Amino acid sequence: MTTLEQLSEHCRTGIEQDLIAVAATFGIAAPLKRTEQHGSLIDEEMVNFHSSLAIASGKPLANFVRLVRGQTAADPRPNKDMYELPRPKDPALHEAWGRWNDVVQNGASPEWLPNRPPRQTSRPRNHGPIYKPLPQEEYISVVGVVDKDGTDIRIIDDYSFPDGASINDFTDRSNLPVISYSPPGDIARRIFELRRQYSNVRILILLGDVSGAFRHVPICADHAHMFAFVIDG
Repeated sequence: MTTLEQLSEHCRTGIEQDLIAVAATFGIAAPLKRTEQHGSLIDEEMVNFHSSLAIASGKPLANFVRLVRGQTAADPRPNKDMYELPRPKDPALHEAWGRWNDVVQNGASPEWLPNRPPRQTSRPRNHGPIYKPLPQEEYISVVGVVDKDGTDIRIIDDYSFPDGASINDFTDRSNLPVISYSPPGDIARRIFELRRQYSNVRILILLGDVSGAFRHVPICADHAHMFAFVIDG
């Protein structure tokens, strides 16, 4: 685990240094230090830095996304904490193995229906007063708020709205894998199977929720423009 953490930190530092070097060529200074994040607070300095660099560089969105993620020809992985798996011996696992490694190398690549518009002609209003002019390159979805335990809330990108013109409506879901919605049972079975197969090996479990989904499994840079929203303030 320590080795993985060291590799993660090494990659993160390398990406930041490369980004700072690119920004310097446009006369843009990076924030002196990364702001410590608490809860859902946004690092405004980093947002301003990325925004200034995006405007100054004039890069297409997909290329800018690759730059920020540190995707290169030598290491195209959008998430440096994900690794390819070796080819399994069981032929029944080959399809899942190939899909996993493709996601590791390129990110998740949605398949779109033929009726997806090449560009969004009008932007749907958010579930509230948030509104800005329509960007030319991105497809904007509306923003909604979901209540959580206590007084906390979560802002979400609502891909199911508006009806008939949403991201979900344009997504070809015919090839999506079947998802099991029995987390307690699935987790217990997985632990039991691993312990039975590897009786003397330490078992690690990665925990997460939907709030980290796009960080753990990023969308392929070529499709990132379809997953955007705008917030004022």
